[in-house]
Amino acid sequence: MKNSATYSSEGAFIQDCQKVNFFYGPNGSGKSTISNFLSNPAASQYRDCEIVWENNAALDVVVYNREFRNKNFKENIAGVFTLGQATMEDIEALEKLKEQRVKQQEEYSTRKSTLQKKIDEEQKHKNDFRDIVWERILKQNEADFQEAFSGFRGNKERFRDEVLRRYQISHSSTETKDALLSRAKTLFARKPEKCAAISFSFDDLAVKIAEIEASFIWGKVIVGNKNLPIGRLIEALDNADWVNQKTIPNFV
Repeated sequence: MKNSATYSSEGAFIQDCQKVNFFYGPNGSGKSTISNFLSNPAASQYRDCEIVWENNAALDVVVYNREFRNKNFKENIAGVFTLGQATMEDIEALEKLKEQRVKQQEEYSTRKSTLQKKIDEEQKHKNDFRDIVWERILKQNEADFQEAFSGFRGNKERFRDEVLRRYQISHSSTETKDALLSRAKTLFARKPEKCAAISFSFDDLAVKIAEIEASFIWGKVIVGNKNLPIGRLIEALDNADWVNQKTIPNFV
């Protein structure tokens, strides 16, 4: 061991190692440096260190030290450890996902709060509009248009929705208030009276239809005066004869 951590340029030699070897010494004497070198001899900080295997037959080296524990153990609960570097990587990835989830939860809460504010603002605008149209449209014109407002006078929300529906159908109108008042008086001057149901005989109607179908008029040729528009149309369509070819005096 040379030029690494506590080992000087003169170096230290450890010889005659057996199958099982113990290294002991005070803190800072270089024990961990030896184990770190054995676990990763290709690291740059050990470029001046060297290990010589008997008969040049390298053996598998397994090192258990502080660095190994930091890489492979995680104490989630007191006395309970997670073992394995792959598992450690999964735990780190999980921790990142947890952090990401916290951020997303915070973003969700912020957006939810913003959305609720917008909903409350929209409801306030709708309520304000409801009160405005109720006072300015219905109340100010209720006496003149009682019948027209029928079904809406007892519910502000329903009246507001009806105003919005009518506005979507037509954004503007050329009608004046005086014209509307005149029409209202005409329509609602007196209450409509209920009339008796109109009755008729189907048999009489069937007889009348049969008479129409049997009328001799369907066998007549229609010839219009060519000087009239209808006459020129008949000539252009070439349909002067309904049933068969006949000639009768022109109809003017």
